[in-house]
Amino acid sequence: MSEINDQELVIKVKAGDFLAYEELVKRYEFKLIRYIHNWTRDDGLAEEVVQDALFKLYKNINKVDEAQGFAGYLYKIARNELMSRFRKEKMVLPLIEEYVGDNGEHLYEDIDRKDTQKKVKKALGEIKDKHRKILELYFFEELSYKRMGELLGVPLNTIKTNLRRAKAAMLNKLKNEKR
Repeated sequence: MSEINDQELVIKVKAGDFLAYEELVKRYEFKLIRYIHNWTRDDGLAEEVVQDALFKLYKNINKVDEAQGFAGYLYKIARNELMSRFRKEKMVLPLIEEYVGDNGEHLYEDIDRKDTQKKVKKALGEIKDKHRKILELYFFEELSYKRMGELLGVPLNTIKTNLRRAKAAMLNKLKNEKR
């Protein structure tokens, strides 16, 4: 069953195929434990949270939109389960340096931002050089179209066209990342 993609497995689980659910568990259980362990640094707690998350997934499988990214949905369930556990048991999430902002506030926003930054970096590395260069000049260097044209030695309309194509390529990579 390992040749079947996640989307097909979710459809099978919705139809009552428990073996398809077991395949999803086999694919994601260890990854989820490692993901939660990175926050808790507690093997037992990570395993408990993941088991609870996988149970919630099975119980609410009909809410899963198989056309959307299944993995992202599952990781979100696990993260929410962890946060619920910490709130319910009045526990304190160990603040791991890479997850903390300047003053430790807005932890969850910092985590989401770091996840997004990783996805953007990965997508940037996968698009054509000419697209990556123009996106970096526009978004990171905040250069005007005119200045980009001067630096790259191309007309203004070419800059506009290339930037539009680069944004589309980047968006396409990011959409594929979600699947």
